Amino acid sequence: MPKQEKGIEKSKLILTEGIDAFHFLRNLLDKLNIEDFQVFDYGGISELTEYIKNQFLKANTEKFNEVTSLLIIRDSETSSASATRSVNSSLKATKLINKDLQPFCIENQNGRDIGFMLFPGYDENNNLCENGTLENLCLKILKDQNLRKHIEEYINDFKNKTHIEFNREHKNLLHSSLSFTNKFVGLKLAEALKAEGYDLNSQYLAPFIDIISRK
Repeated sequence: MPKQEKGIEKSKLILTEGIDAFHFLRNLLDKLNIEDFQVFDYGGISELTEYIKNQFLKANTEKFNEVTSLLIIRDSETSSASATRSVNSSLKATKLINKDLQPFCIENQNGRDIGFMLFPGYDENNNLCENGTLENLCLKILKDQNLRKHIEEYINDFKNKTHIEFNREHKNLLHSSLSFTNKFVGLKLAEALKAEGYDLNSQYLAPFIDIISRK
Protein backbone atom coordinates (compact mmCIF):
# COMPACT_ATOMS: atom_id res chain seq x y z
CA MET A 1 0.00 0.00 0.00
CA PRO A 2 1.41 3.44 -0.92
CA LYS A 3 2.41 5.85 1.81
CA GLN A 4 -0.35 8.37 2.44
CA GLU A 5 1.33 11.80 2.37
CA LYS A 6 -1.75 14.00 2.75
CA GLY A 7 -5.07 13.81 4.48
CA ILE A 8 -8.33 14.72 2.82
CA GLU A 9 -8.32 18.37 1.81
CA LYS A 10 -11.16 18.51 -0.72
CA SER A 11 -14.70 17.22 -0.97
CA LYS A 12 -14.11 15.51 -4.33
CA LEU A 13 -11.66 12.61 -4.56
CA ILE A 14 -10.13 10.52 -7.33
CA LEU A 15 -8.51 7.21 -6.38
CA THR A 16 -6.07 5.90 -8.96
CA GLU A 17 -4.24 2.63 -9.40
CA GLY A 18 -0.50 3.19 -9.17
CA ILE A 19 1.95 6.07 -9.31
CA ASP A 20 1.86 6.50 -13.11
CA ALA A 21 -1.90 6.97 -13.10
CA PHE A 22 -1.61 9.28 -10.08
CA HIS A 23 0.75 11.67 -11.87
CA PHE A 24 -1.18 11.34 -15.14
CA LEU A 25 -4.41 12.43 -13.44
CA ARG A 26 -2.69 15.22 -11.53
CA ASN A 27 -1.20 16.61 -14.74
CA LEU A 28 -4.48 16.20 -16.62
CA LEU A 29 -6.38 18.15 -13.95
CA ASP A 30 -3.74 20.89 -14.14
CA LYS A 31 -4.09 21.08 -17.92
CA LEU A 32 -7.88 21.30 -17.61
CA ASN A 33 -7.66 23.88 -14.81
CA ILE A 34 -9.76 21.65 -12.54
CA GLU A 35 -8.88 22.44 -8.96
CA ASP A 36 -11.68 20.92 -6.90
CA PHE A 37 -10.45 17.29 -7.00
CA GLN A 38 -7.81 15.66 -4.84
CA VAL A 39 -6.03 12.62 -6.28
CA PHE A 40 -4.85 9.62 -4.24
CA ASP A 41 -2.82 6.57 -5.28
CA TYR A 42 -4.38 3.47 -3.72
CA GLY A 43 -1.65 1.14 -4.96
CA GLY A 44 -2.29 -2.16 -6.72
CA ILE A 45 -5.60 -3.50 -7.99
CA SER A 46 -5.99 -5.81 -4.99
CA GLU A 47 -5.44 -3.03 -2.45
CA LEU A 48 -8.48 -0.84 -3.06
CA THR A 49 -10.67 -2.32 -0.32
CA GLU A 50 -8.05 -2.07 2.43
CA TYR A 51 -6.97 1.37 1.25
CA ILE A 52 -10.49 2.77 1.61
CA LYS A 53 -10.94 1.10 4.99
CA ASN A 54 -7.60 2.21 6.43
CA GLN A 55 -7.17 5.65 4.89
CA PHE A 56 -10.76 6.90 4.90
CA LEU A 57 -13.00 4.82 7.16
CA LYS A 58 -10.57 4.34 10.05
CA ALA A 59 -8.34 7.40 9.61
CA ASN A 60 -9.62 10.74 8.28
CA THR A 61 -13.17 9.60 9.10
CA GLU A 62 -14.48 13.08 9.90
CA LYS A 63 -13.06 14.54 6.70
CA PHE A 64 -14.28 11.59 4.63
CA ASN A 65 -17.80 12.22 5.90
CA GLU A 66 -17.59 15.58 4.11
CA VAL A 67 -16.64 13.98 0.78
CA THR A 68 -19.43 14.45 -1.77
CA SER A 69 -17.88 12.82 -4.83
CA LEU A 70 -15.65 9.76 -5.22
CA LEU A 71 -14.24 8.54 -8.53
CA ILE A 72 -12.06 5.46 -8.99
CA ILE A 73 -9.82 4.83 -11.98
CA ARG A 74 -7.96 1.60 -12.74
CA ASP A 75 -6.74 -0.48 -15.66
CA SER A 76 -9.03 -3.01 -17.30
CA GLU A 77 -5.97 -5.29 -17.54
CA THR A 78 -7.06 -8.56 -19.18
CA SER A 79 -10.81 -8.08 -18.67
CA SER A 80 -12.98 -5.00 -18.24
CA ALA A 81 -15.76 -7.26 -16.92
CA SER A 82 -13.46 -8.64 -14.24
CA ALA A 83 -12.21 -5.15 -13.37
CA THR A 84 -15.81 -3.97 -13.04
CA ARG A 85 -16.62 -6.79 -10.65
CA SER A 86 -13.50 -6.04 -8.62
CA VAL A 87 -14.31 -2.35 -8.18
CA ASN A 88 -17.91 -3.08 -7.24
CA SER A 89 -16.76 -5.73 -4.78
CA SER A 90 -14.47 -3.21 -3.04
CA LEU A 91 -17.13 -0.53 -2.91
CA LYS A 92 -19.67 -2.99 -1.47
CA ALA A 93 -17.17 -4.37 1.04
CA THR A 94 -16.58 -0.84 2.34
CA LYS A 95 -20.34 -0.16 2.31
CA LEU A 96 -19.95 2.82 0.00
CA ILE A 97 -22.50 1.36 -2.43
CA ASN A 98 -25.44 -1.01 -2.14
CA LYS A 99 -25.85 -1.91 -5.80
CA ASP A 100 -23.37 -2.38 -8.64
CA LEU A 101 -22.12 0.52 -10.74
CA GLN A 102 -21.33 0.48 -14.45
CA PRO A 103 -18.10 1.97 -15.86
CA PHE A 104 -18.25 5.67 -16.75
CA CYS A 105 -21.52 6.16 -14.88
CA ILE A 106 -22.07 8.09 -11.67
CA GLU A 107 -24.74 7.31 -9.12
CA ASN A 108 -25.59 8.87 -5.80
CA GLN A 109 -25.49 6.11 -3.23
CA ASN A 110 -25.46 6.59 0.53
CA GLY A 111 -25.15 10.33 0.15
CA ARG A 112 -22.20 10.44 -2.26
CA ASP A 113 -21.81 10.65 -6.01
CA ILE A 114 -19.72 7.57 -6.82
CA GLY A 115 -18.39 6.27 -10.11
CA PHE A 116 -15.45 4.56 -11.74
CA MET A 117 -13.58 4.56 -15.02
CA LEU A 118 -11.43 1.95 -16.71
CA PHE A 119 -8.33 2.54 -18.79
CA PRO A 120 -8.12 2.59 -21.77
CA GLY A 121 -11.81 3.52 -22.03
CA TYR A 122 -13.68 3.18 -25.33
CA ASP A 123 -12.64 2.08 -28.81
CA GLU A 124 -13.25 3.93 -32.10
CA ASN A 125 -16.78 2.49 -32.25
CA ASN A 126 -17.61 3.78 -28.77
CA ASN A 127 -17.56 0.30 -27.25
CA LEU A 128 -15.91 -0.25 -23.90
CA CYS A 129 -12.49 -1.82 -24.48
CA GLU A 130 -12.43 -5.40 -23.25
CA ASN A 131 -8.89 -5.08 -21.91
CA GLY A 132 -5.95 -2.70 -21.70
CA THR A 133 -4.18 -0.15 -19.54
CA LEU A 134 -3.30 3.52 -19.20
CA GLU A 135 -0.46 2.99 -21.67
CA ASN A 136 -2.97 1.85 -24.29
CA LEU A 137 -4.90 5.08 -23.79
CA CYS A 138 -1.71 7.14 -24.07
CA LEU A 139 -0.92 5.44 -27.37
CA LYS A 140 -4.34 6.39 -28.72
CA ILE A 141 -4.00 10.03 -27.73
CA LEU A 142 -0.42 10.62 -28.88
CA LYS A 143 -0.36 13.77 -30.97
CA ASP A 144 1.96 12.22 -33.55
CA GLN A 145 0.03 9.16 -34.69
CA ASN A 146 2.13 8.85 -37.85
CA LEU A 147 5.22 8.36 -35.69
CA ARG A 148 3.37 5.76 -33.64
CA LYS A 149 2.50 3.82 -36.82
CA HIS A 150 6.14 3.88 -37.96
CA ILE A 151 7.35 2.64 -34.57
CA GLU A 152 4.73 -0.11 -34.64
CA GLU A 153 6.05 -1.21 -38.03
CA TYR A 154 9.62 -1.21 -36.69
CA ILE A 155 8.64 -3.32 -33.68
CA ASN A 156 6.76 -5.83 -35.85
CA ASP A 157 9.72 -6.07 -38.20
CA PHE A 158 12.05 -6.56 -35.23
CA LYS A 159 9.86 -9.36 -33.83
CA ASN A 160 9.69 -11.08 -37.21
CA LYS A 161 13.47 -11.00 -37.59
CA THR A 162 14.41 -11.91 -34.03
CA HIS A 163 11.38 -14.02 -33.03
CA ILE A 164 11.29 -12.10 -29.75
CA GLU A 165 7.87 -11.56 -28.21
CA PHE A 166 7.34 -8.72 -25.77
CA ASN A 167 5.35 -9.40 -22.61
CA ARG A 168 4.11 -5.81 -22.45
CA GLU A 169 4.22 -4.62 -26.03
CA HIS A 170 1.99 -1.61 -25.34
CA LYS A 171 4.68 -0.28 -23.00
CA ASN A 172 7.43 -0.93 -25.55
CA LEU A 173 5.43 0.84 -28.24
CA LEU A 174 4.56 3.86 -26.10
CA HIS A 175 8.03 4.49 -24.73
CA SER A 176 9.64 3.87 -28.12
CA SER A 177 7.26 6.41 -29.68
CA LEU A 178 8.23 8.98 -27.04
CA SER A 179 11.92 8.17 -27.42
CA PHE A 180 11.93 8.78 -31.19
CA THR A 181 11.41 12.51 -30.60
CA ASN A 182 13.60 15.34 -29.41
CA LYS A 183 11.01 16.79 -27.05
CA PHE A 184 9.67 13.71 -25.26
CA VAL A 185 12.66 11.34 -25.15
CA GLY A 186 13.24 10.06 -21.62
CA LEU A 187 9.91 11.30 -20.30
CA LYS A 188 7.50 9.18 -18.33
CA LEU A 189 3.95 8.97 -19.64
CA ALA A 190 2.62 11.59 -17.21
CA GLU A 191 5.55 13.89 -17.99
CA ALA A 192 4.71 13.59 -21.68
CA LEU A 193 1.22 14.87 -20.90
CA LYS A 194 2.66 17.89 -19.12
CA ALA A 195 4.97 18.50 -22.11
CA GLU A 196 1.94 18.45 -24.45
CA GLY A 197 2.70 15.16 -26.14
CA TYR A 198 -0.95 14.08 -26.10
CA ASP A 199 -4.05 15.36 -27.85
CA LEU A 200 -6.36 16.49 -25.05
CA ASN A 201 -9.19 16.83 -27.58
CA SER A 202 -8.97 13.16 -28.57
CA GLN A 203 -12.23 11.21 -28.64
CA TYR A 204 -10.51 8.55 -26.52
CA LEU A 205 -9.80 10.95 -23.66
CA ALA A 206 -13.22 12.62 -23.82
CA PRO A 207 -15.12 10.09 -21.62
CA PHE A 208 -12.64 10.59 -18.77
CA ILE A 209 -12.75 14.37 -19.04
CA ASP A 210 -16.54 14.30 -19.24
CA ILE A 211 -16.95 12.37 -16.00
CA ILE A 212 -14.43 14.50 -14.14
CA SER A 213 -15.84 17.77 -15.46
CA ARG A 214 -19.39 16.81 -14.50
CA LYS A 215 -18.38 16.14 -10.94
